[in-house]
Amino acid sequence: MIAYNTTGLHNEYVRKQAREALAEGCISNTEFENISAAHGVTGYTPNFFVRVGLALLTLLIATCIFGLMALVLHVDDGFHLLIIAGGLACYGAAEYFVGAKKHRNSGVDNMLIRLAAYCIWGGIAWSTMMAGSGSTAARTAVVFVVCALLAVRFADQILATIAAAALLFCIVTATFSPAAGVWTDDVSAMILLIVSTAMYFAATKAAAHPATRHYQHCLQRVTIVALAGIYGCYLLPPYMLGFYDTMPGIPAWVCLFTVPVVYITIGLRSRSVLFIRTGIILIAISILVFRQFHHVVPAEVALLGGGSLLLIVSWSLIRYLRTPRHGFTFEPEKEDPTEPDMDKVLTTELVDRAGGKH
Repeated sequence: MIAYNTTGLHNEYVRKQAREALAEGCISNTEFENISAAHGVTGYTPNFFVRVGLALLTLLIATCIFGLMALVLHVDDGFHLLIIAGGLACYGAAEYFVGAKKHRNSGVDNMLIRLAAYCIWGGIAWSTMMAGSGSTAARTAVVFVVCALLAVRFADQILATIAAAALLFCIVTATFSPAAGVWTDDVSAMILLIVSTAMYFAATKAAAHPATRHYQHCLQRVTIVALAGIYGCYLLPPYMLGFYDTMPGIPAWVCLFTVPVVYITIGLRSRSVLFIRTGIILIAISILVFRQFHHVVPAEVALLGGGSLLLIVSWSLIRYLRTPRHGFTFEPEKEDPTEPDMDKVLTTELVDRAGGKH
């Protein structure tokens, strides 16, 4: 199912687990070297700056080829077909670089995957708009299908995030459509809540399964989108029905601020950084939504006060967590000084293999 070499991904996963075990003192230095030698990592994965450079170069080459083809073919009415063909070509090139050239997150394959998703969706959306058919919900559904298929094939985090967000947005736009007839905004918010909750539990359960270990980062992004969707079901009614009509007897701002606080509380109790960071971001969004309807203080005063409060809270937490408390600490993880040099380990392994010792 996944395009990358599963043996190489498995070896990389094992070496990561072994490195963590070494740092915690569970295995010795010799044992770690033996594990690393037995699980060699294959595939071309350069450093961050090289990946960025290769991605930009890939984008430039693909743009030039596409422009040249457009000039040579002189397409007018069938331009959307050329876009779809370009997307399919990018997909084929991604398969080639991943399968034949053993690229894995090199920048080239990442850019080709995302270009393929954008071009295929763009061509389909263009064709529906030219034909005067297709709603926003239908075009969003196409985004979900295209991004989901490519995310499953290449385990791409960004496409997985876009697919999850497109699914929720498709539900919102479909239920708000006049063709929905009996649906109301309250029912739409309830449907969004149900789907987001189901998405969260599905992603959490899938992440616990050993077969999905290569999709862990993708499932984390889907979980974040699901948590944002649960929050969004309380955010929609203030705009659609009026700020005070979200729930009978309960002001909407109470719901907007309660959900992020609940996320942070869950994160603190379960020591989940995902919940804590999501809750903090949603608190900022809640403040912006609240100010949209209630101008309590000028914007510059609110920014100054909020920044000062965050500074005080951050400084206090840093001081408080210098001594580990309840499983939390501000001190970074200390690297094990006995951890071997991986370049040396791999070089020695390659020299021994070349010399016929293995």
